Amino acid sequence: MIKRKHANELAALRRLALEDVLLASEADLREQAEEEGLDFNELAEKIRSSMREAAASVLREQLVKDRTLESTQRPASKRPSLERIKEAIREVFAREPELRVAFRDGRQQSQSDWESLYDDLVRLGALKPDERD
Repeated sequence: MIKRKHANELAALRRLALEDVLLASEADLREQAEEEGLDFNELAEKIRSSMREAAASVLREQLVKDRTLESTQRPASKRPSLERIKEAIREVFAREPELRVAFRDGRQQSQSDWESLYDDLVRLGALKPDERD
């Protein structure tokens, strides 16, 4: 109970600190950083990087939840054959060269790797599930 109380107090302090920062002008923040001997631009970049990582973490968690839910709700038979999946993925990457993907260890991909990539491309709207299925 005490640990939970401390956690709640810390969360409240974080919220108040964030509200304080959001209400402050850039000039005020620069002045405060200077008074504390901090490099404002370096500090801003650290915060920006931290927020990007936090957002990415939330998106990764959501993707895991979505995949878990999807795998329990959708039978694999709704996907085309593995060869058609590979062909469709190659077509998407040829059509949209800005897309990038990395597989584990850079080795041969398993059937589940291809199916997962196919599902992700469908979810992102880069591939329509009915394209020549």
